[in-house]
Amino acid sequence: MLPRNELLAYAAGLFDGEGCCGVYTEGHKHCAIRMHVTMCTPRGPSLFAELFGGHVKAATWRRKKPAGGYYEATYYLPVYIWSVTADNAANALRELLPWLREKRAQAELVIEAREIQRGRKGQGVGIGRGHGSPYTEAELTRLGEIRAEVKALKRVS
Repeated sequence: MLPRNELLAYAAGLFDGEGCCGVYTEGHKHCAIRMHVTMCTPRGPSLFAELFGGHVKAATWRRKKPAGGYYEATYYLPVYIWSVTADNAANALRELLPWLREKRAQAELVIEAREIQRGRKGQGVGIGRGHGSPYTEAELTRLGEIRAEVKALKRVS
């Protein structure tokens, strides 16, 4: 078995090519941090599950072959998807960060968004920080900016 640092470097290369991370919002009151790796073989996603937890699920994607004549053929491609959310995603991104190249800026933004989530203050007695606490206007504004920046980075070739 390789040392963890070597596995992390390898995983970072896989993530740069086959992974995705992002900040997903539903309205102004909910924000989700997600990270996933999708491949046609289970080995890469399984490595991520070993390193960072989470799960691997098998799925099928519908693909269409380019039109070449009178018809366009449809076929189904099996894929394997590893995914994590919230702290698990932020922690995985932090560990991969030293080796990321293509997705480094996206990862840094997603980590920042998770820190905003974790820093929310509760209201009233017995309500702590984090989950379920309302966002301030400044936090909502920054989360919206982060989401837009990550989306823009995904469009850059």
